[in-house]
Amino acid sequence: MHTSFLSTLFSSLLCVARLRTVSSTTPDPIRGPFQTAKLTFDDPEADKSDQRVLVVYPVGANSTRLISYAHGLGNNADDYQELFDGLASFGYTVTSHWACKEGCKEDRLSLKDDPPFFGNYYKQQLLTIDWAREQKSNGVAPFDVIDFRDGVGIAGHSMGGPVHSLLLLVSQRHPAQHLQRRYAPCLYARVPRTASSFSSLHRRT
Repeated sequence: MHTSFLSTLFSSLLCVARLRTVSSTTPDPIRGPFQTAKLTFDDPEADKSDQRVLVVYPVGANSTRLISYAHGLGNNADDYQELFDGLASFGYTVTSHWACKEGCKEDRLSLKDDPPFFGNYYKQQLLTIDWAREQKSNGVAPFDVIDFRDGVGIAGHSMGGPVHSLLLLVSQRHPAQHLQRRYAPCLYARVPRTASSFSSLHRRT
């Protein structure tokens, strides 16, 4: 039920984004019952290209689920503010790292046919998930009301798309489901208790 609702919500929000590019009439934003707010934190474990993390969350929610979003090449985390506001208004807390806008500064791995220094870009999203869990453990708002028991949502745009490969590996332990097959890869899955456990799995494959 939860996955089905999240899939429908993503599809609806992305349809609004597409309509705005082809119509002179701007449709009303899709909004849930919550007002939203945003904060910017620093994650000291993130790539040194930019260690900021944007957090958009529902104001007054007693319990939320986490969605971790990976930006595309040349994009900033706040380029997706309208999408994040829409998700947060339905009770989700959204995190989006700023690291590796033009490629990662510390991990310089490059892959064939990809822009340089994005070979391990997906790890920034895993680090953000670990960081969010740590904030919850420390009682830091708004992370203190995130419920991690059913996993987290993982989504991305363009170069944020390697989450497909991530979830193919994660799904060896937990089932993954596609939320949106076109435009931007958006997926939902149960992620291991710590992202570092996935990193260990990846090194062994």
